[in-house]
Amino acid sequence: MQEVSFGDIQSGHMEQVGYETYTKLLEENIKELKGEKIDVDKNVIVDILVDAYIPDTFIKKQKYKMDIYQEIIYCKDNAKLKEVVKDLIDRYGEFPTVLKNFVKIIILRNMAQNLGISKIIENKSEYVKNIVNIHITEEFDINKVELLIKKYKTRINFKKSKDIDEKQHITEGMEIILTNDDRLADGKYFSISYKQLWKDVKPGSTILIDDGALILKVEKIENEQIFCKAVNNAILKERKSINVPGAILRLPALKEKDINDLLYGIEAGFDYIAASFIRNENDIKAIRDLLKENGGERIKIIAKIENQEGIENIESIINAADGVMVARGDLAVEIPFEEAPFYQKQMIKIAKRLGKPVIVATQMLESMSSNPNPTRAEVSDVANAVYDVTSAVMLSGETAAGKYPVECVKAMDKIARNVEQHINYAKRLRLDEREYNTLDEKIAEITVSTAHKIGADAIVTYTKTGRSVETLAGFGAVCPILAITDDKKTYNQLALIWNVTPLLVESKETITKTIENGIHKFKENGIVEDGDLLYLAGGREYIKGVKESKRIGGIVIA
Repeated sequence: MQEVSFGDIQSGHMEQVGYETYTKLLEENIKELKGEKIDVDKNVIVDILVDAYIPDTFIKKQKYKMDIYQEIIYCKDNAKLKEVVKDLIDRYGEFPTVLKNFVKIIILRNMAQNLGISKIIENKSEYVKNIVNIHITEEFDINKVELLIKKYKTRINFKKSKDIDEKQHITEGMEIILTNDDRLADGKYFSISYKQLWKDVKPGSTILIDDGALILKVEKIENEQIFCKAVNNAILKERKSINVPGAILRLPALKEKDINDLLYGIEAGFDYIAASFIRNENDIKAIRDLLKENGGERIKIIAKIENQEGIENIESIINAADGVMVARGDLAVEIPFEEAPFYQKQMIKIAKRLGKPVIVATQMLESMSSNPNPTRAEVSDVANAVYDVTSAVMLSGETAAGKYPVECVKAMDKIARNVEQHINYAKRLRLDEREYNTLDEKIAEITVSTAHKIGADAIVTYTKTGRSVETLAGFGAVCPILAITDDKKTYNQLALIWNVTPLLVESKETITKTIENGIHKFKENGIVEDGDLLYLAGGREYIKGVKESKRIGGIVIA
């Protein structure tokens, strides 16, 4: 197979040679490969200032690029082109902006040819810009143009920035306009998904993009558009977060997309959902009501606290939710960053007092997105969360898009295991700090206290829903909690609970026989060893356990 280079007809070259020459270069290369005669003389000349090509970030092999160019260029009918593009996306993935631009040019070419237009040329003069000259033939019909505008006005949107290839270079002092109109989006206008933001900000407000990577100062609001100045240099990619410190946004608890996502989660059998930007307990109630109404009442809700309003309602939110996540990425830009560590510790403390799991997340090992080893500060950060007895530490971008996802997981595991060896949980987890009011909570307190006093190697219990185990874990048992269940969802959900090792078993005639079966399996897996002292949290019948097991009240010796 003959190899050809497209290096000279990539980004920026279209501006230099125009669409006509650009197309000819493409077709000449295709002609060389296929040995076919290609007539391009009838093509409409489209010469406008826009980047339109296949970037190396999308496809590197020139052969595959050539195939795509060929399939798109040869489509003289836009209905057929639509099907071709759909098929290409199925094969190669979603098109980057510059390739979408190329498709739009072909659409424009086809429509222009049908209208009797021979040339569409944008003025390249340094002094006269943004003027497009249209050359017509005898077949030109102005009535068709009017119909074209009405039919396709939302479909043709050329971007003029040279840097738009899924990212945009922003420079300090640059004017940025946040708009609700997707059609205006280019290197100056940026479309946002929250259409009411213009109501929630005012001149002088600070807007943070991508966790504060780009800082904007609001100068004015006109026609539902927010005019800003960039405070710093930044590289901005698509679909990044927006934060407005100090502002109370008028967002509904559940948007249409949220509802659709929740309904999908119910259908797919999700065990947990993590709800972003929870402001108060009513947000949790709205989610829970939707879940119950649609058969998802067993899905647990993790509240992500990420703004000032959420901070002000920490306790009531944690009470209403099934757990909490310290979402430090958005939190540290919504509040003064120096306060984030304090609120992290506060959330962990409150969650432990209320007996709820707590997750510390975001940028735990951020440097490992591009490096194989963590920084010393990151090691200390992870260790600090473990010392505080958080339920879980969470990796985000490091494993979702980083270069070393496996190494990240291994590093996190190594840090956590090492730290846990040096924690005196008996001192760290004080029973008198845990709130309890119900009978189940009082029983759990007695169970944990007794297990500690007798020096039990583990607490063993059966659970159907997981609630009793969560209650036990909330009291901070020093020894591991071995949770036996015959319910798959409960088994999955208990994996998040600190100090709990769940086991899925087949149900037997009685609960005690189910527990007996579970103890056998724990031994087979090496979790329980001969001679281990097990404290049974529940069950009144004799539990045989394993060889030479003896029952002393709620105690079994394996």
